[in-house]
Amino acid sequence: MKGVNIFIEIWTAQAFSLRTDVVVKQIMHGLIEEIKLTPVGKPVVMQLEEPHSATPGGITFIQPCLESHVAFHSWPEDGYCNITISSCKNVNQITVLRYLNDTLICRLRLRTTPWTASEKHLTQYR
Repeated sequence: MKGVNIFIEIWTAQAFSLRTDVVVKQIMHGLIEEIKLTPVGKPVVMQLEEPHSATPGGITFIQPCLESHVAFHSWPEDGYCNITISSCKNVNQITVLRYLNDTLICRLRLRTTPWTASEKHLTQYR
């Protein structure tokens, strides 16, 4: 089995838009479609409240996929969010970067960790 874990850090001046679950859902559903993953069920979306603040806090979005999952967490007060893509199939990093650059005005940092599990490695845990 081969796959990839991608961690994307995003800094954006559009932080105000990352306070609404509607915008985050649009961005994430678009990304999932763009990289051709298969959503399973509905995503978990949580609006986090800022203590002692009248403005809403960040959003957490987690979408299980047939291939694994995609997660999003935002800290709008810092203009920061991150996305994690875990997939048992390869995901084109250029596609991810292009989609996010076209969707958000932002600065990105992407880290990828390929992973491989073989039957030999799995048997030692049985």
